Amino acid sequence: MATAVDDDAGAGQQQVLDGSNPVVARLRQLIAGQVSTAGWSRCWEEGVTPWDLGQPTPAVVRLVQSGTLPAGDATTVLVPGCGTGYDVVALSSPGRFVVGLDICETAINKAKQARRVLPPLYSISIKKNFFFD
Repeated sequence: MATAVDDDAGAGQQQVLDGSNPVVARLRQLIAGQVSTAGWSRCWEEGVTPWDLGQPTPAVVRLVQSGTLPAGDATTVLVPGCGTGYDVVALSSPGRFVVGLDICETAINKAKQARRVLPPLYSISIKKNFFFD
C-alpha cells in the first residue's frame, strides 16, 4: 500500500513512501546489505539524497523562528545525521554551540562548506559519526 504525505515545505508536493518511487527504490539498492558507510557514500556521490531538501528542515526553521531555543555558554545542540549541514547552520547562533554528526565523509565535506558562510563568532563542529568507526 502506498502512503503519501504532504511535503512539509508547503509546496503542495507529495512524497510516495513505498517502493513505487524510483528514488526510494534506488536508495534501497545503494544501502542494502551495507555494513559500513559505503552505501551512504554512494548515495551522496550519485545524488540519491531524497532527504536533502537543499535548505534547513522546515520544522527546524519554525523552531528557530519561535525564539524558544535556549542560548548561552552551556548550550549545546546535537544534529545527528546532519547531512549537508543546513540544520546545523540554521540552529547556530552566537550563544549556542552546534555539533553535527554524519557517517558519510561526502556529506561532512558538504556540511563544512556550508559552515564557511557563518561569521567566526558562531560555534559549530561537524564530525564523522564516531559510533560507527
